[in-house]
Amino acid sequence: MEGVTTTFESTHDINLHGCDESMAAASDNNPAENVRPFAFCSHICGACLPVPFQMPGPGDRSIGPWFKTAESVVDAGERVLTEDSYFRCETGAKVKVEFEDAGQDSIRVGKGKTIKELLEEKAALVEQIKHGHPYSMGGLQEELNALDEELQPRIDNIPYNVLQQTSSHNSYDTDDHKIGMKEQFEQYETHSFEIDIHNGDPIVQIGGSDNTIPNDFYVYHANLDKGTRYFSFSESMNEIGALKNTYPVTVFVDLKDELNSDGDQSSAIFDQILEDSIGSEKLYTPQDLIDKAQAVDPSISNLADAIAEVGWPTLGELNGRVMVVGTDNIGSYTGSNAFVAGKPHIENGQITDEDMIFFNIGRPKKGPWGAFGQHPYSKEDKKILEIIAQHDLVARGYYFNGEDNFEDGLEVGLNHITTNDIEEGDWTDLSTAGFPFRILDKYLEEEAECKGGSLAVVTGATLTCPKAVHPADVKFFRMRK
Repeated sequence: MEGVTTTFESTHDINLHGCDESMAAASDNNPAENVRPFAFCSHICGACLPVPFQMPGPGDRSIGPWFKTAESVVDAGERVLTEDSYFRCETGAKVKVEFEDAGQDSIRVGKGKTIKELLEEKAALVEQIKHGHPYSMGGLQEELNALDEELQPRIDNIPYNVLQQTSSHNSYDTDDHKIGMKEQFEQYETHSFEIDIHNGDPIVQIGGSDNTIPNDFYVYHANLDKGTRYFSFSESMNEIGALKNTYPVTVFVDLKDELNSDGDQSSAIFDQILEDSIGSEKLYTPQDLIDKAQAVDPSISNLADAIAEVGWPTLGELNGRVMVVGTDNIGSYTGSNAFVAGKPHIENGQITDEDMIFFNIGRPKKGPWGAFGQHPYSKEDKKILEIIAQHDLVARGYYFNGEDNFEDGLEVGLNHITTNDIEEGDWTDLSTAGFPFRILDKYLEEEAECKGGSLAVVTGATLTCPKAVHPADVKFFRMRK
């Protein structure tokens, strides 16, 4: 559309849920508030303030002043303006929204494809390329490349707390797993592990001597269950540090004994092992999250406030990183390289823990026959999980062995569903086309609203009128007598 532009300002500002953008509404039609004047209108030969007006419609109804608006989004309550929207000025001109920089003054709304749908398309394309005719390869590969270009920025923007992932329980144990953590990662795309550490060897301790490892911890399950692939905590963390991961790896470390205030089994030694084995650049620590939040609000000093201010780090921010989370005797951990996870403290529906953003809900309650009678979480536990989700925090549940139990863990919304059955069946495989996680449905729907459909107007877009011209282009001629 040819013509001169003027600035459009939204004053009703629909806050589109999930997009963190204020968008223009069909009710933004007040000339004094929403449309800056044009310097000169060729129709009236002077300065012009476009006046949107309604037109007679069917029956007693009026239509306009905005036309071609988008359907209401879930929390908007009215229609929104898009790249196709326009109004009729009282001069008869058709004034239309224009975008000089679509990434700056607009956002997409409508029925876009979800990340899950795009990943499924990618998986199908990969299969076609794998089994397709050589003459079709070029076009299919171009299609795959274009799909990756659309997918990757959206994947990079996914926050950690909306992921569900299969978590390896007792990842070191030779009875529970046929392979070690490196092989679980490479063969089954496992990105969540558990290590149990002890201060000493119980068999030797029973004999009366203190057999500790200098500046390290033993790795095993319990006194009578010592089958392990890793002799020490350092050995297990060296294997984690060597993983060539793109997506974040999370390691839950169960502190079977209280850490000492100093000496060979202290918090300082624990932190040093993480730094030496994983490396400070690869390790994502609580301080990394605090630093991100303090860049926005320097007064923030705890993890709960950091999450409330800036949210969880995204997959792009966690590219190649490892997070370590202590469980069990977490009161004895005074270090800074690991997060901690316990059961939440809740008062009046609010979680009061300031420096705990991971929560360990434990196993589902058992029936009268122990693990064989296991059943899903109680109403109380489900309520706790709902509150954790409402606070955008992360929940882990363990011992989800067997397909039915594992499905229960997915259904209640656990982020880490911990199982011994990594190698036992396809039902533990949550990956699609190399993406190793499942994304919570709520996020998929909200994110697709932000990415699909038409461009919707955000404050700062411009309006173009074909009858508006620059004053310098207007020439007046005197008639000769």
